[in-house]
Amino acid sequence: MVFNLRNKIIEIQNGNKNNIYDILIIFDNILNKYSRLLDHEDTKQDLIIFLIGLLDKIPIYEFNNERQILSYISKSIKYEYIRLSKINSRKLSNEVYINEDTEM
Repeated sequence: MVFNLRNKIIEIQNGNKNNIYDILIIFDNILNKYSRLLDHEDTKQDLIIFLIGLLDKIPIYEFNNERQILSYISKSIKYEYIRLSKINSRKLSNEVYINEDTEM
């Protein structure tokens, strides 16, 4: 079975959403890696939603081969991880730990 990523993405952009699962399987390792690094609730789901949105918007005709498409999607997931990481770090820096055992 030959897997043609370009054709799958074109079908997704034309409304055939059945191929999304196949693409999610390809990028499952990257999604797991970045969700573990973020170590926050629902990060894998956030990355999956980002990937699904990316598949609808990717400029597929600007790429010459499969390797460029894989690289584009992988880098996009990485940049989304960085964006989510910055959001989480801002949240943590604004949170104050209150220890109820200490006297005021």
